[in-house]
Amino acid sequence: DENIANKGLSVFPNPSAGQFYVKIENPVNAEITVMDISGRIVLKQLAENNAGTWQKSFDLTGEPKGIYLVKVLSGGKNSTERVVIE
Repeated sequence: DENIANKGLSVFPNPSAGQFYVKIENPVNAEITVMDISGRIVLKQLAENNAGTWQKSFDLTGEPKGIYLVKVLSGGKNSTERVVIE
């Protein structure tokens, strides 16, 4: 169930003017990939192991407006959230 997979991942504010935060609960060697809707990779980031909450800001202000996918691979599990840049 997608809701269970995403319960440790949040993206805010959403929609965003270009800058947003990605928050992950207890990441395990998490790899965060931000892609546009066509699948082009815009940003990549690694999150170190953390027993608590990992949070980082992402800035897409130079990118075209639209829907982006924030994909997190952590501990062998994939989670994806959409973020709207307006």
